[in-house]
Amino acid sequence: MIRSVICLAFAAGLPLSCLADSQVTEANVDPVSVYERQADGLYVRTGKRSVEELSLPLALLEQSPRGYLKVSLSGQELWLDSMDVEVFPPPSIGNSGCVPTLQDSVAAVSRGAGEGCP
Repeated sequence: MIRSVICLAFAAGLPLSCLADSQVTEANVDPVSVYERQADGLYVRTGKRSVEELSLPLALLEQSPRGYLKVSLSGQELWLDSMDVEVFPPPSIGNSGCVPTLQDSVAAVSRGAGEGCP
């Protein structure tokens, strides 16, 4: 799997360093809304930027719990709505963990999600 991802990066002309750090790689809308974070934690739309102005890909600096992405554009830090752009690699939803089970329990299912702890 990792070999195919690296080959894809070479074919697309992407540096391997982009595989380790998240980047905003694509816009779903044009123009993209730009937001400013207020002192009270709310995000207020301050304008719109065309996809050409964004000069993608942009390094992802921070991701808020409310779904906004902080990027730097020409020395200015901006917030973008995560619904307006694509991030690579996609953000993780976290470790799903394992489900403790009794040692003698038997289920007629295949291994996979919800598998017991080792």
